[in-house]
Formats: sequence, C-alpha cells, structure tokens
Amino acid sequence: SGHVEGAICAGILWMSVIFFAQTHAFQTRAGFVIGGVFPAAAMLAVVGFAPNPLHLNLFPILGLLGLALLFAFDGMARLLRHRAAFDASRLAAKEGAERYRMLSDNIDDVIALNSVDGRRIYVSPSVAKTMGYTPEDLMSTRNYTYLHPDEQDIVRQTVADLASTGGSKTIEYRVLPKDGGELWVETVFSLVHTADNEPQVLSVSRNIAKRKAMEQELIVAREKAE
Repeated sequence: SGHVEGAICAGILWMSVIFFAQTHAFQTRAGFVIGGVFPAAAMLAVVGFAPNPLHLNLFPILGLLGLALLFAFDGMARLLRHRAAFDASRLAAKEGAERYRMLSDNIDDVIALNSVDGRRIYVSPSVAKTMGYTPEDLMSTRNYTYLHPDEQDIVRQTVADLASTGGSKTIEYRVLPKDGGELWVETVFSLVHTADNEPQVLSVSRNIAKRKAMEQELIVAREKAE
C-alpha cells in the first residue's frame, strides 16, 4: 500500500507463516509454546504497549495480527489433536503386533493362510518346530508341496469342497518334514473371506505323531490279545 502500516501487516503475515511452520515442524505442545505462544505474545506486547512515535494506526495492525494468530492457534490445535490420535493408533498397532508375535512364536500349532488355488499367503513361525522348514522355505513353494504323495487327493478335495460349500472341516494326513520320513498332522481347514470378499483357506495344523503311535500300539496289543 506504500504506507508503514501496510509494511507492518505484511510482516505480520510473514511471521504467522513462520509461526505455523515452526509449530508444525515440532508437532508437540512444547514446540507449540516455544515456537508459537512466546513469539506471538511478544509481538502483541510490542505492538500494543511499545511507544508509537510515528503515530501509526494500530487498529488494522492489531486486527490482522489477532486474526493471523487465531487461525494459527486453531490450525495448531487441530494438528495436535490429529497427532495425538495418530500416536495412539500407532501405539495400539505396535502393541497388537507384539502380542501377535508373542503368540505366533510360542504356539506349536501351525497357522497358514492360502488362496483357494493353492497359493501361500502366510505361514506362522511355528512351522519350524513342526516340520523343520522356515516360513520363508514354504512361502517360496506352492501349497501341497510337502504333502505325502498318498495324501494329496484327500487334502485337495477337502479344500475344493470348502471353496464351494464353505464352513470348516478337520482331517488327518501325513506331511514330509525336512529331516525325512513322514509326520502325521491334524488340520482344521476353514473358508474365510477378506474385506474384499475374496475367499481364502485358513488352516490350523498340529502334530499328532504321538497320538498316532499310541493308536498303533493299541491296535497291535488288541491283535495280540485276540
């Protein structure tokens, strides 16, 4: 405007931008106070109470300064609320992940998620205890890779039935562990759906080798008794 008041108003606008940038960078209440409240209070004090030898019209200056601070304070309050909500959600996610990791690392059952066409999506770390393979070993292969050849048909048919009828089904079958031989497992297969309604097969498997050995001993003992 060519007047001193205009230059001062321009300075206020510039300072308000700097104020918001500082507080946005800190994103904390302490940063808000140090980078914003103190400078704002100082500007108001200087404009309102310092000598005015040039007899400037302080009304537009104080009005614009107050408006700039009002918008800046409101924006910072919103930013702090969003930051608090973000921190709370991140903490909840971290705690959930830690609980999940604790459970997955300390259970013996093998939890797996596969597509209905046999593509692996997830395998729990407990597979290393049961079969000797790491989750990465299994994720690099398709499902059914480590099934006993004689069990291929029953497992494939179970998954195919689930894909068409839904629900869950429990079967016993043999797998091929890393150290050789064969291992009996019992698996509960369930059909689940993602948020996009994509069908997937959730399986929970446990080692039943001891139970099968006891069943065989009972059979042998019964045969001898007869």
